[in-house]
Amino acid sequence: MDVGIVGAGPAGAFCAERLARRGHAVTLFDPSHPREKACGGGVTPGVFARYPELAALRSLGHPVKRARLRAGSSGVDVELPEPIDIFSRQRFDGALLERALAAGAVLEPRRVRRARAEESGAGLLVDGEWRGFDLVVGADGAASAVRRCLLGEKPGGPGGYATAGFHVSGLPEDELFVEFLPDMRGYLWSFPRPGHSSVGIAAPVGA
Repeated sequence: MDVGIVGAGPAGAFCAERLARRGHAVTLFDPSHPREKACGGGVTPGVFARYPELAALRSLGHPVKRARLRAGSSGVDVELPEPIDIFSRQRFDGALLERALAAGAVLEPRRVRRARAEESGAGLLVDGEWRGFDLVVGADGAASAVRRCLLGEKPGGPGGYATAGFHVSGLPEDELFVEFLPDMRGYLWSFPRPGHSSVGIAAPVGA
């Protein structure tokens, strides 16, 4: 099959690698990856157990075996039986993308504006030109253009969350920290990464 994948983040890159290794022609569209993101970057041990071929990526992360969870005056400290590996998204996403390219996928750093169903598959509008594929995968995030065009769904709604984060150097923490505040919907996080910590807030859209 000729497959077009919109988005070269973890989902898109991993999908591209697996399809390319099975002999399909795969084109990834993404003008921005690999890039940093305002998120914790934690990958649980269950991911590596399910996909052992990704074990080599663990050396790029920072293993954390202790988590602190707080809610007002209450809290719990958890010693994890296996570490959660916390990554810079730029390095993690970049490593997954390199694996996809090594498997034979092709990256076009171009933005997909629209998608449409066609008689023999699906089409993507790339820089004003419609490109046809047997199969299209939408891995382009919460505001997915593929989803909006093919399903008509819009992101957000009652379950929609937004995040804002910062990369902070010099923090002494070596623990994963999440705090829920009584007067705020959402939560605060601090995840130690290699060389810095990812610190931020997640809250419902509009709140």
